[in-house]
Amino acid sequence: LALHENGFAGPIPNTISNFQGLQHLDLTSNALTEFAPGMASMITLKYLFLANNDFVPGPVPDFVRDLVQLRDLSLKDTQRTG
Repeated sequence: LALHENGFAGPIPNTISNFQGLQHLDLTSNALTEFAPGMASMITLKYLFLANNDFVPGPVPDFVRDLVQLRDLSLKDTQRTG
């Protein structure tokens, strides 16, 4: 699901987790500020691209380590560390 450069702002809506079975999520270059809690249930994700967003500074969310199928994660220029 490619939604990069769409001008989305604010937190990622929790309804994103309704896309069970999603393998590729690209939300690069928007103005997103927070991760959706429901993203922890998106265990089939292989590619998660969130670079160039306005996330609140802090560590990479814990749920990311539970995405065991994840092959590529991009958080460049998001103020996230870890």
